[in-house]
Amino acid sequence: MSLDNDKSLIYLQYMQQAINDILEHTHNLTYEAFVKDKAKRQATQLNFIILGENAGRLLNQKDKFKDIEEIFKLSKTMRNFITHQYEDVSLTLIYATAKTDIPDLQIVINKLVKSLHQTPPDPEMEI
Repeated sequence: MSLDNDKSLIYLQYMQQAINDILEHTHNLTYEAFVKDKAKRQATQLNFIILGENAGRLLNQKDKFKDIEEIFKLSKTMRNFITHQYEDVSLTLIYATAKTDIPDLQIVINKLVKSLHQTPPDPEMEI
């Protein structure tokens, strides 16, 4: 695997972990319970920030992720929204995104990780 693929894989694995944490913090949780549970709300928001930060890093590799560039842009937009509008963040939006979009994103990210693991090594990188 090339150095570029190694970095991409690390960023994708950070995204996987953030997704897993978002799903864990919102699993079997109603919106009302989510709003009342400050620790889970904040943990979910932090993981959206982590997700978006790593998506932004992957956006710099435009050729590699051209087919899903829009997904990374949306993740980065959510990160920016939470980070810069923290006091005005819509908990409805956070909760709805966690429940509806994150499971689909998990599938996409898992496929990307799997495909990078299957990428043949770069012959120029061998010793």
